[in-house]
Amino acid sequence: MTQDRVVTAADQLLFDALEHATGDVLLVSPYLSYRVCERLAHLASAAPVAWTLVTCRNAAAVNTGHLNVPGLRRLLGSGVNLEHVDQLHAKAYLAGDGFGLIGSANLTERGLGSAAQRNRELGVQLSPAEIADTRAIVLGWDRTPLTSADLDQLEEEARQLSKPPRTRKATTKPTVSTVDRLIADARDGRELWVKAEYGASDPQHYQGPSRFASPSPKRRPSFKPGDLAIIYSQGIHACYAVVEVTDEPTYDPEFLHSEGASAEDSARWPWISHTIPRLVPESVVEVKPEEIGVSTRALQNGHVRIDLAGFTAAVRALEDASGGAETD
Repeated sequence: MTQDRVVTAADQLLFDALEHATGDVLLVSPYLSYRVCERLAHLASAAPVAWTLVTCRNAAAVNTGHLNVPGLRRLLGSGVNLEHVDQLHAKAYLAGDGFGLIGSANLTERGLGSAAQRNRELGVQLSPAEIADTRAIVLGWDRTPLTSADLDQLEEEARQLSKPPRTRKATTKPTVSTVDRLIADARDGRELWVKAEYGASDPQHYQGPSRFASPSPKRRPSFKPGDLAIIYSQGIHACYAVVEVTDEPTYDPEFLHSEGASAEDSARWPWISHTIPRLVPESVVEVKPEEIGVSTRALQNGHVRIDLAGFTAAVRALEDASGGAETD
């Protein structure tokens, strides 16, 4: 939405301008989501002009889900030049000399206004003279190229960040404090998982104390009390809940059979893990495996460990569907 030069939701305006850019594209944003990066990469790969993205190499932002490294890799693979600037906070988007936008919005769904619950943002479209001035300012900054090796190192730095004290809090309300607490808990040394489920997704199942079943190789699954698991539907490629495991897995095919599972399914998925809800939004969120750093092949075994950056990316996607403000 625009009112004269003032912009309150930039998504359509920005992507229309980028699609028809006749001059070099220069994007400046400290935060980026995977899905916005994917859209940008699609346009950049077919563009006849050069694209540059200036961001900030911030391991803390990776671990809070605000800076998506798989998204940066996607941009790099599409030919976008990636650059780092220390202490970056500016957001500016320039397409040739005919379009420019400066404002508060990051390159995320909530920032640009395409999420179900968007941020309250303001931006201002620039005149041709202001576009030239802004481009000169950005290009005058001390910028460092970002390579694939730099992104590897950024992910390692994110993994090595110090971890806060462990606390446990069971809640399903998707507030900012709930999300921040969940991400803080994910950093305290407990294992993080993606738990694949088959058949129809059922968010209501995880709204209170619940359970999930695991397949039966010859040994017990590795879930432990306190572990956090993203519940992921193989059928629709969507995650829809985050739960905390409350006990060691129990071998109990008879229980599953008593709950209505067939004898075959009870024998195939005999290990029961009990859970409490940590984040269960009302709507299902589609999340591609590459968005959270997990391969579909790995999920064929029913569950797989996930790193902190992938876990927080999934949590932020759930947050987008539930409301809550993007912090900065």
